[in-house]
Amino acid sequence: MTSATPAAAIEARLRAHWTTTGVFVGGNDTFKPPVDGQGRQQPYVRLMFPGAVSRQQGIGSPGRNNWREDGAFQVIVAVPTATGEATAREWCDQIAAIFRGQTFGGAVVCYGPHTPVPAAGPAGGYYRMTFGVPYAWQFLG
Repeated sequence: MTSATPAAAIEARLRAHWTTTGVFVGGNDTFKPPVDGQGRQQPYVRLMFPGAVSRQQGIGSPGRNNWREDGAFQVIVAVPTATGEATAREWCDQIAAIFRGQTFGGAVVCYGPHTPVPAAGPAGGYYRMTFGVPYAWQFLG
């Protein structure tokens, strides 16, 4: 499970640095892709947190042990079908650069994003590409 602190920091960083499309978070909701005033589908980015694992890094005073959470988050870029794969791939590259090798939110460290791949091709009028970004978060607990 991705903890609340790194999830909030990752979401905040994406929202602060990505304004090209809407950003939707999570997978436990009734998501409806965005449309414009005429009902045309609009591109979007979805952020999901499939999981993480924590392990103790060191022993401190009682209740102050050092911990590290290692996980990954998933970014899905969706563009209306026939928009072109190049747009989706370019946006994946731009979003990956927001996180690649960055430290933020106090102690969230992101590593090299995975290469974007098509997310099962067109679905619901969208062409989707997805990639994952591994991260680590160190904390006292």
